[in-house]
Amino acid sequence: MSFNKRLIQFLSCAALMLTANAQSQNSNDGSRGFIRLMNAVGVGSGELEFRINGEKVRDKGYRLGDVTGGIARKPASYQISFHRTGIESGETKLNVLKDETTTLIPFAEFVPATESKPEHWTIRILRLKQSDSREKSTATVINLTRKPELSVRIQQKDGTWTPMHIARLALERAPILQRSGYVSIQAESQDLQPLSVGSSGNYVAVIYEDADGKICSENFQDHKYLSFE
Repeated sequence: MSFNKRLIQFLSCAALMLTANAQSQNSNDGSRGFIRLMNAVGVGSGELEFRINGEKVRDKGYRLGDVTGGIARKPASYQISFHRTGIESGETKLNVLKDETTTLIPFAEFVPATESKPEHWTIRILRLKQSDSREKSTATVINLTRKPELSVRIQQKDGTWTPMHIARLALERAPILQRSGYVSIQAESQDLQPLSVGSSGNYVAVIYEDADGKICSENFQDHKYLSFE
């Protein structure tokens, strides 16, 4: 074999080894993104099933109102699906980004009858993305009820109330003026779960309905600013 041919073979093998090494480093560099679930599917029976690329995240499923921490995944594109007995499943694709948390809020949506399909309930998926942190505390309130507009108010530390009028499938924000303790929140004059404030950040209140149409809420803190994706 000539020197030139041996040189070409050597260079080809070296290139393949470098490529394989780079791919190995990319897949094992420890980078992670995160997915948070807040279950607001109030229609159907049994627990909510959450799947990523077809695999169950938790065998026993999730109860109404469950909020998870960050579920770690390598940065990539994933097929997300939610299933519950008695309601049409929902699915979406999600790009998980390094060091970022995407919050997924599945909820029940009523679909009127058409010529080809009777009326039914289906699972829709709301996605919240993160942006730069805010120094001051903020309340982000999301209306997932069936009401076209929801009257909400948040009590400040001086006893006054900050009113909010939130359209369905929308969010509004209000400042939180106290540094710690519990912040009272009401929807349609009904007391909801108070916001537990302990540090600066964004406090999220998701308002939804159970199977009987009763207004419920669940809260969680995100250290970044949230908006619809």
